[in-house]
Amino acid sequence: MEFLTRVPLARPKRNVDCILFTATAALIVAMLAAGIPVRHHPLRTDQFVAPLSSIGHSKFWELLQDQRFQYLAIVTFFVSPTNSLQTYNTPSNWNNAANTIGMIAGGGSGASTSGLGGGGGAGAYSAASNITLGATAFYLIGAGGSGIGGGSGNDGGMSQIQTGHHY
Repeated sequence: MEFLTRVPLARPKRNVDCILFTATAALIVAMLAAGIPVRHHPLRTDQFVAPLSSIGHSKFWELLQDQRFQYLAIVTFFVSPTNSLQTYNTPSNWNNAANTIGMIAGGGSGASTSGLGGGGGAGAYSAASNITLGATAFYLIGAGGSGIGGGSGNDGGMSQIQTGHHY
C-alpha cells in the first residue's frame, strides 16, 4: 500500500489569491501530479483551493473545459503576522455587491491545573457579505492565547477589518 507523505509548506508572508473549486478525486490526483498544490478549503472540506500563481491561463482554461472540475470563485487568504496591522489595497475588480469576507480569530490557550492541562479552544469564525471597500482597507489577524503555567487558559485575539479609515 502506498501512502502520501505530507510535506509542510512554507507559510507565505503576504496575501495569496487562490481559485476555489470542486473536483473529482481523480482530477485532484492529476493536478497534484502536474505540480499544482491543491489543498482542502480550511472551512469547507468539500471544496478545494489552489494558488492562482500555480495555474497558468492555458491550464485554467483546460480545467474549465473539464467536466470533473467546477470553478466557484477567486478567494484571497490573508497570511500575515498576528497582532500586526496590515493594509489591503482593494483590487480594481472588487465587487461591493457580491463578496464575502470570512475571518478566524486567534484560538484560546489550554488550561493547566495541578499538572493536568485542558485543550485550547479553536478561533471563532465569522463572515459578512457584500462589504463595501474603499481603495484601501486595514485588517488585523488576532494572535492565539498565550500559554499559562496554572489555572485557566487565555482568550485568543480578535481578527477584524476596517473598511474606511485607519484604526
